[in-house]
Amino acid sequence: MDTRYNPYPRELAVPLCRPPALAIDQALAFGDGSEHGSARGTLRALRDELGRQLGREPERVVPTTSGRAALSLALHALSLAKLDASAGALQGRRRDEVIVPSFGCPQVIEAVLDVGLTPVLCDTAPDRAVPDLAAIEAVASERSLALVAASVLGERVDLEAVEAWAEAAGVAVIDDAAQAFAGAPKSGRCPGAGGQLGVLSFGRHKPVCVGEGGALVVNAPALAPFVQAAREQLDIRWRRAAFARARADEPATPRPWFTDVADALAHPLPPPYAADMDGATAVRVFARLAETDEPELAARVAERLAARTPARLRLRPHDPALPRLYFAVEVPPSERHVLAGSLAAAGVETSWLYLPLHHSPRYAGYTRAPLIHAEALWPKLLLLPCRGWLSPAQVERVAEALASLAQLEPASAEVQP
Repeated sequence: MDTRYNPYPRELAVPLCRPPALAIDQALAFGDGSEHGSARGTLRALRDELGRQLGREPERVVPTTSGRAALSLALHALSLAKLDASAGALQGRRRDEVIVPSFGCPQVIEAVLDVGLTPVLCDTAPDRAVPDLAAIEAVASERSLALVAASVLGERVDLEAVEAWAEAAGVAVIDDAAQAFAGAPKSGRCPGAGGQLGVLSFGRHKPVCVGEGGALVVNAPALAPFVQAAREQLDIRWRRAAFARARADEPATPRPWFTDVADALAHPLPPPYAADMDGATAVRVFARLAETDEPELAARVAERLAARTPARLRLRPHDPALPRLYFAVEVPPSERHVLAGSLAAAGVETSWLYLPLHHSPRYAGYTRAPLIHAEALWPKLLLLPCRGWLSPAQVERVAEALASLAQLEPASAEVQP
């Protein structure tokens, strides 16, 4: 399997994600002197707004430094609840395993490791980017504490079926909406409001893109005191570890630039530096909540791109209830790198998202069942920009670049090693 990163444009004309707005940083990061403009006031306003959109009391929304920090808080809170007699269904046999998708963000599995639990990699459903109940049941055990139900690539886990199974099995469900939350939907349950706990992220390539920050949503009120205890414990632990790293790395050593996905997975980012979101990040998130893409506009962009897509590229399905972050197509695996290179030459950034985590020696040992569907999905994915904030000129550039792919001879594509 070819694990090279996708080619990056020398001159980037159409990025996959919107850079954090510099004007927002300059105008708002230090507040305006009012209660709302203070760090504490902005964090309160952010909790109010997120709570409104999620249908939760503000006190049940915990802004964090990242989505990884939010997930670590969730898992540590569940561990604490398991040890407490008042936790009810979480009480009983030793439970220290967390089911996570193999086709998913490595920050998810790192969050499990951050709090001393054991990840168990789960396959996707056939021809889907997310697990189904059969895949989950294949790796569950009596030691299963939680399941991270992550929405990716415009697809969502069937939470109703998973929650029914999890309740009977005594397993907590975490609704990982890092790629799914873009504000209150027009109908249905808001992503992040499912399961006992929900996780949001405002990092790169997320619907609300700030570059950092996240939030934990406490959907089961009984877990609130355990979340608070977990927040206090992990915040102290992470701040001490960050201080020790800062002293040991003087002068700071930058993370290497990787050209291979497998190499990057073997060298993960360090744990969070703290649990709580700072005021400057809260200002940027609060401002971006009002700027998120209109789903209808992104859908029209995707329709425009679909009309110019060569026949040998298959369009991936997309749940209309979820924000559209990418224009996702399937390509012949042997052609993927050269097709991405052609798009890069046109200034269009592409991605193939996640290498299944079991390909990394760091995570391979957490495999319990064959991961054949994740294995088959990854080599043929190609993701292009289609967000609603793209200008008409940028949309046309992507459309023209797609149309030009039809002129490439399949025989000219590289053969994967």
